[in-house]
Amino acid sequence: MIMVKMMMMMMAMVVGVAMGNIVDKTCKQTPDYTLCLSLLRSDPRSSSADTVGLALILVDKIKALRAETVGQINEAYKTKPMLKKPLDECNMRYKTIVDVDRPHCHYSYQRKP
Repeated sequence: MIMVKMMMMMMAMVVGVAMGNIVDKTCKQTPDYTLCLSLLRSDPRSSSADTVGLALILVDKIKALRAETVGQINEAYKTKPMLKKPLDECNMRYKTIVDVDRPHCHYSYQRKP
């Protein structure tokens, strides 16, 4: 669920944000303000980033959380076999975000207009 929210945050960042506290203003446009602030403020690059830079920070966060999330899904398969079907769905959606959406976002944000 966090990965989905992070992807939604990146999409919301495409909208321009006026200068000032860009992290705060950007996070107010996302589905989870608190999560957005936590993720962006934990990265020192956010203090000098524009909205594209903030989106790239979130792309990096998704990549960094990959192993932890896959580990949690795999552990849940072992400890909660009755949840196999929802875990399969979660696993498929997460892999789509990490393997397809994240690289596409990273490439798109890095391209120069």
